[in-house]
Amino acid sequence: MTLEVVDVENWDRPLPGNDPLANEYFRLCAAGTLTVERCPECRSAQHYPRGICMRCGATPVLEAVSGLGTVYTFSIVRQSGVPPFKGMLPYVLALVDLDEGPRLMGNIVDCDPEEVAVGDRVRAFVMRANPDVGVPQWRLAR
Repeated sequence: MTLEVVDVENWDRPLPGNDPLANEYFRLCAAGTLTVERCPECRSAQHYPRGICMRCGATPVLEAVSGLGTVYTFSIVRQSGVPPFKGMLPYVLALVDLDEGPRLMGNIVDCDPEEVAVGDRVRAFVMRANPDVGVPQWRLAR
């Protein structure tokens, strides 16, 4: 499933470091594909990319997922003195359980932070910081 991609002209947040496993994940996100690692041996799914199955030790592969999930927990960030986050206040930082199993962290955007609740359904989209880095974010699925 291809996710909506929103290009950000002047990305002012930190970018991920240079890690070969993570680079491929963020490159695929930039192209609109959210992935998790899936083990070909035990079929366990995991996130973030590690290159080794945390259940059985086999070598997992990246697998595209739907981008649909459920809010596991969240926090409304109301204070931050750190640019650029200071200008985003208040914002929602959430842990989302993907329908495919793993849990991802990201912001829930485009809603009043007070509307978010544990158990809400969310849909991922991608904020593309540059051609090689896409960052998954969430919107309430209504």
